[in-house]
Amino acid sequence: MQYTTNYHLPQWAEDDHILRTDFNQMCANIDAGIAEAAQGGQQTEKEAWDGLLRTARQNLSICWPGLDQNNLYSANGLIFNPLTRQELSQTLSGLVWDDQKGVCAGRGDSLGTTVLRSGRIDHWPGNSSASAGDSDAYALYRFNAPVDGLVRRCAMFLYTYFTASSPKLAMTLAFTAEKRNAGGTFDEIYRKLFYIERSGTETKRHELELELGFPIEKNVEYRFKLTLEESTDRVKVAGRFGFAVDRISEVNPTQGYADHSSFTVEKPPVTAGSLTRTFATEGGASRGLVMMQYRKNVEQTNITPSLDGKTMRLISRAQRYDENQALYWESWHTCTGSFANSVRLRIDVSADQSDDLRLMRYGVIML
Repeated sequence: MQYTTNYHLPQWAEDDHILRTDFNQMCANIDAGIAEAAQGGQQTEKEAWDGLLRTARQNLSICWPGLDQNNLYSANGLIFNPLTRQELSQTLSGLVWDDQKGVCAGRGDSLGTTVLRSGRIDHWPGNSSASAGDSDAYALYRFNAPVDGLVRRCAMFLYTYFTASSPKLAMTLAFTAEKRNAGGTFDEIYRKLFYIERSGTETKRHELELELGFPIEKNVEYRFKLTLEESTDRVKVAGRFGFAVDRISEVNPTQGYADHSSFTVEKPPVTAGSLTRTFATEGGASRGLVMMQYRKNVEQTNITPSLDGKTMRLISRAQRYDENQALYWESWHTCTGSFANSVRLRIDVSADQSDDLRLMRYGVIML
């Protein structure tokens, strides 16, 4: 029996017997040959598209620094959006526009350190020489929240009467935040311990920064407390501590204490949102390529583009530096589909609340 050169298929002569094994082997060889040819064709197509994508990426990288950074550019299947103006962001859902950051998410902007004073109801300091459990062993700041926000830090003040015989103060304080509930009582929503140690030989006011992190709701009443805790290493010194310790009049203590409190409050963080833009395409396209540049500092934050609802595959991501040597990320994404007439780009963001994400600019190429 003779066989073909490439795939060893049997060539029966007139007097050859057709055996089942010969026939089955022939079918197996044909199947393998077809599969190999198809795989080769797919590999060739993949290599061709990968090469085209690399070329498109290079062309976009080269051309967009020369584009007007204050205008939208769209032509010949390419769209470039620098996001330098609010109107260039087009549609935002959840995300925030900031004149300095552009399209941003994550950590909110600071509302200042005096914003809570407008809602103050009452406040007083604690006695640093008191024993834990005494009626004056805590400082208080009570207020109606004038804004929605996140309390990040506060200043704790010490007014101490150091002497040569009492040159050191050491104490453990519990910061607690309480929120008034519908029944009129207060529920604890946050608690953190701080160990404070100071020394000197003269009467002096100290200011210490306490790191915090909890939300407040507008028009809800809150109480912040600094309470002395029992501790074996407690060292007492006469004086006062709290969120405000300066008397309005040292001559007349009954006038109370001035509100020089300092609470760093930020706007509520944006943790999820999207940006969309619909743009025209010339003719048909079967591939989409999106390049994005953005800043982020938390690994859990994700920023994902899609075209006409089709999820895009990440093909590369790298760190870059701008002209001021500030670090940012550049990522490239692609997908396949049937795109004609117009395409809807959507960029979804899922940001960690402690992040400070900024979407700087993006470009799209349709192939």
